[in-house]
Amino acid sequence: MDTLKTHVTDEEARLSADDVVRRWQQLDGPGREAFLNGVRFTEMRGGALLAYLAESVAFDKDARKNIMRQARDEAKHGYYFSQIIEHLGFEEHPVVDDPLGLGSRNPNELRDVDEETRILFFMLNTEAIELRASVIFDGLNRIFADDPFVGRYLNEIRYDEMFHLGWIGSRLDVLAETRPEVDGWREASRDALAGALAAYEKQVDAAARERASSSSS
Repeated sequence: MDTLKTHVTDEEARLSADDVVRRWQQLDGPGREAFLNGVRFTEMRGGALLAYLAESVAFDKDARKNIMRQARDEAKHGYYFSQIIEHLGFEEHPVVDDPLGLGSRNPNELRDVDEETRILFFMLNTEAIELRASVIFDGLNRIFADDPFVGRYLNEIRYDEMFHLGWIGSRLDVLAETRPEVDGWREASRDALAGALAAYEKQVDAAARERASSSSS
C-alpha cells in the first residue's frame, strides 16, 4: 500500500495554492489571525475526534493503526499552529464559527454506526479535508518562504498530511474496484467541503471585523 502521496492537484482539492496566497494578501491583521486560528482549531479538534474514532475500531487493525497515528499528528499540528500564531505576533483565541461542524459533534455517537461504515465515512470526509489542507499548507509555505521558523513547522505538517492521504487514497482506490459508487462519493465529499468552506470564510471575516471593532472601542 502506498503510504505517501507526493502531489495534490488543484482539481482534487477544489483549491489552488495561488488562491490561498491571494486570500492571505487580501486579509488585514484580524483576518489573518482568524484564518490561522481556524486552521489551529480544525487540526486540534480533529485530533481529539480521531482518537475517539480509533478507540472504537475493534476489527480493522490497519485502519485503527493509521487513524491513531493521524489523531496524534493532528493534535501535534494544532500545537504547531499555536507556536506559529505566537511567533507572528497574533493572539490565540477561541473559534466559535466551525466550518465542519466539529464543535457540536458528540464523538460517542460514532459507536452507533457499524465499524465498516464508520471507517468509510471517515475516509471519504478526511480525504477531502486533507487534500484541501495540503494545498493550504503549500500556499502558506509560499507566504512564509523567508521565515524558517514557520517553514520548519509547515514542512513537517505537510509531510504528515501526505502520509494520511496515501493510506486513505489507496484503500478507497481498492474499494472502488468492487464498489464503483465510491468514486462518486469521493467527488461529492470534495464538492461539499469546498462549498461549506466558502460560506465559512465569509463568517470568519465578519467575526474578525466585529472582534477588531470591540477591541478598539
